[in-house]
Amino acid sequence: MSSVPALPAALDPPPGTTRLRAGRLNLEPLAGRHVDAVHRLFQNPEVARYLLDGAPVSRDWVAEAVRQSSADFRGGGLGVWAAVGNGRLVGIAGWRVFFADRGAELFYAFDPLTRGHRMVSTTVRALCHYALEARGEARVLASVDPPNRASSRVLERCGFRFQARERRFGAPNDLYGLDRKA
Repeated sequence: MSSVPALPAALDPPPGTTRLRAGRLNLEPLAGRHVDAVHRLFQNPEVARYLLDGAPVSRDWVAEAVRQSSADFRGGGLGVWAAVGNGRLVGIAGWRVFFADRGAELFYAFDPLTRGHRMVSTTVRALCHYALEARGEARVLASVDPPNRASSRVLERCGFRFQARERRFGAPNDLYGLDRKA
């Protein structure tokens, strides 16, 4: 019987990292205990299709992403939260640098079974409120693959405005922005 290797403490965010509430969901900073659930989430073809362009990812890749999120939190930045409902991880959401010339962007990935329950839009609103109001960020950016209309609708429902269609790595990418209210 094989066992799952232990994860290093560096995967856990620092004590006191902000936990948030989004409707029925608890948003807790992504930590080592979430690696296996996030890995399972990313194995879902409907999730991987847009977030990862369909590419499979290893558990080690997920562990490194969790480590990077914890490092972002440790450095005083914005990281990634696990969206937990009824004791089960149903998605993740937070900030990550995808394009060096733009800085961190909001992204999210949720179990397709959450569709129609407003969990994604509630989470996006909670994270944007935290970034814009509690942390004083001036603007939140998010980019979407144009065929992912469901994600574009979530952003639009949350007040984001379409900014531009760009080509990144040879593929179209729609940029959305949400500014802090004056």
